[in-house]
Amino acid sequence: QVVRHLMWPRPSAMARLADLRAAILERPHLATALRAFLMTRPAVFVVAFAAVITIGISSSPGFILSREPLDNLPARFDAGWYGGIALDGYYWDHTFQRQRNIAFFPALPLLMGPVGAVLGMYEEGPSRERRILRALWGGVAISLVAFFWALLYTSRLATDLIGSERAPAAALLLAAYPF
Repeated sequence: QVVRHLMWPRPSAMARLADLRAAILERPHLATALRAFLMTRPAVFVVAFAAVITIGISSSPGFILSREPLDNLPARFDAGWYGGIALDGYYWDHTFQRQRNIAFFPALPLLMGPVGAVLGMYEEGPSRERRILRALWGGVAISLVAFFWALLYTSRLATDLIGSERAPAAALLLAAYPF
């Protein structure tokens, strides 16, 4: 930052931030979605991490991909199925003896592939568990982007349905649900 300031003293970083803030505030739906997102999503991660650290993982978890609580955070519920589909694709041996990954819709695993690739999901060195974790963190990024889009859409829809003065509350209530 110092080198950048010495080379290009104008506009300053603070002036650029002020311009960015003004540009966001000119778009009320974007400002509403961004405000609701930044007020809730970091808190969700902090609470989830604190819960895993203080309470721990159940004695019989579905699967554990890492001994590190933060790394293993997205490995819950059906995430293993989606991570496996993103890494290895669908597989069906034409039997109905146990669960199969063909029951899961392909949109999230298809998106997890390229995002996970950026995170190193297809590298040859790491273990399969590590590569699935990278796919799952890619899925977290996709989910956050989709949630931000939903907040933006909710703000626009709420403006049409309940008015512009109450639309920000609708987006914030969506972000804070069920609390």
